[in-house]
Amino acid sequence: MIQYRNLSENEIHRALFAHFIRRQQVTKCWRKEKGEWVIREAPFVDDWTEKDFQTLVICLRDTAAAGGFVHAAFYDGDLKGFAAVLPGFFGGGQRYLDLASIHVSEDMRGQGIGKALFLKAKDWAVKKGAKKLYISAHSCVESQAFYKKMGCVEAQVYNRKHVEEEPYDCQLECSLETISKAPLPSGNPGGDLLIRPAVLEDAENILAVYEYYVRYTAISFEYEVPAAWAFRGRMENTLKKYPYFVAVLDGKIVGYAYAGPFVGRAAYDWSAEATIYIDAGRKRQGIGRKLYGALEDALKQMGILNLYACIGYPETEDEYLTRNSVDFHARMGYAKAGEFHHCGRKFGRWYHMVWMEKMLGSHGKEPEPVRQNA
Repeated sequence: MIQYRNLSENEIHRALFAHFIRRQQVTKCWRKEKGEWVIREAPFVDDWTEKDFQTLVICLRDTAAAGGFVHAAFYDGDLKGFAAVLPGFFGGGQRYLDLASIHVSEDMRGQGIGKALFLKAKDWAVKKGAKKLYISAHSCVESQAFYKKMGCVEAQVYNRKHVEEEPYDCQLECSLETISKAPLPSGNPGGDLLIRPAVLEDAENILAVYEYYVRYTAISFEYEVPAAWAFRGRMENTLKKYPYFVAVLDGKIVGYAYAGPFVGRAAYDWSAEATIYIDAGRKRQGIGRKLYGALEDALKQMGILNLYACIGYPETEDEYLTRNSVDFHARMGYAKAGEFHHCGRKFGRWYHMVWMEKMLGSHGKEPEPVRQNA
């Protein structure tokens, strides 16, 4: 199992990287020519020398000592990934923090480590008050595809030191304002609400939110709380194509929302089903609205046109199920599309099920194919 944690200054030494493989086979890179980005052949093997490792150790130790962010991923006790953010702001009004390094060992790439490290770096930068992360990024097409998936774009203001040190790097930025500091409605307790994409490492904390609804309500029609490994498997399957978001307040996950296939036949590709759950103690604080806002934006980018919600509905409200979810979806712009009567039984009672729908786009004669969530 992959474990993530911060590194202290005293932990960072050359032996820590004994099983870290920097090697990267590069074939093509992005180049900016006459103001336009183009892909050029540039075959070489990127690797670190012993001097490079020694320099890295010094840089990471200095970052940790200065109060920066140094976070690592471990597999079977060996370091297999790390990210570092420097503590000082630059860029004037851009209020950048520098993501000075993010690397994953060659033998562990494709496991979601890079994404998890990047999101943890963003969370840290948000808490420090940054508006954007700045990245002087490797220009190879694979690295740039990763950064694009993380929401990075060309930096508005270049860091000249980075340009001089690595003239072939792509100077990127990643906005933190789209995921951060959404104030809760006045009168509600708490600090700032963070909406961010979920990662598999969130599974246990997401399950803690869901567990309440399985055990004590008919909002979920499941009888038994799924095992942690099974719930993680559900997440993993969803993330292969669809968006999945969590709401974080004071470092704790207080809600989540995701989309999945509607029915699962090819003709339904432009439709998706939405699911949302909010911590039982955090309802009516605007969290659901912000989660759905992020989810719908991501689905629109995919090309999804129809969004559906399957909702348990009581003939008469009781201690296990109310009509609040239907009312919430109606406020979010959903309309009732159908109702199935006495189709679910839980706690010795029969419950109805309602389908609600919301249109996210227009239905042309030749719609663009649906894309996977970036």
